Amino acid sequence: MRSVLLPLLIFMMCLPLKAQDASQVVSQDSSQVASQDLNPKYFPQEQIILLACNDRKDPKCVADYLEKKVSVFLNNQEYLEKLANSKKDTLWTSVKIVFDTETSIDEDLSYVSFGENTKYLGEQAEADLEGVIFDLDQIELIHRKSEPTISNHYFYFSYAIGKSEESTTLNYVPPEEEYTGGVVDEIPIFPGCEEVEEADQKACFQSKMVAHIQKHFKYPEEAKKMGLEGRVYVLFAISKEGNLENVKTRGPSPMLEEEGRRIIELLPTMKHGKRNGKPNSVRFTIPIVFRLR
Repeated sequence: MRSVLLPLLIFMMCLPLKAQDASQVVSQDSSQVASQDLNPKYFPQEQIILLACNDRKDPKCVADYLEKKVSVFLNNQEYLEKLANSKKDTLWTSVKIVFDTETSIDEDLSYVSFGENTKYLGEQAEADLEGVIFDLDQIELIHRKSEPTISNHYFYFSYAIGKSEESTTLNYVPPEEEYTGGVVDEIPIFPGCEEVEEADQKACFQSKMVAHIQKHFKYPEEAKKMGLEGRVYVLFAISKEGNLENVKTRGPSPMLEEEGRRIIELLPTMKHGKRNGKPNSVRFTIPIVFRLR
């Protein structure tokens, strides 16, 4: 049998935005931005508008509206029964909605994730919830910068999982930091990509990551003998200092998971990512396919 590596890359799930002064930025116009020395590349923030909101300028209404949609979706008997098997006491649901420069939702870059509870709820549940989120009626975006830009909108909903012999329940836990509008993300810079134009940074990062995996990949000999195959997901973060941290794996075999971890732990130190111009810890999920043929 011959071992083949098929590297894939799922790009970028970011940690929550630190609100700091962002709540004050939402209502500022361009002159106020300039007077307060806020970088016009990042501020003022783009604003999602929902006709369902009485106050269309209130970003909290958008988050509350989406949370109700998520809650109704999850409080389904099938999903509650699956969560009864979860070893976690909290269900984290991350929603990323990306609007392109034409103010349309880019479904290829947008996503829904249940984090570590995906293995209980299933990837199809994530896809189904994406359909609910992306098909919202009467949703639009207001560009508030001088030049149209791609804007990323992150929503983080957490639910305490209550378990008893009779039932499983989900209880919404309000966030400490509220959604304030769209943000501009800049990915970590892989060594060798320093001189690449900003518009090409993502492609350079992906190219370097694939090359790194191909260079260090070794199919475990014992796994070959046992005929072990499958896809290993390696989850990790590049910290605000550009260092690798919080490496976790999910896959069909501990032996394959360990190889996936080993490959990622060999990543070099990078220049940190940014969110609205500030250093930001960025999480990644890298799927590595192990296949014998």
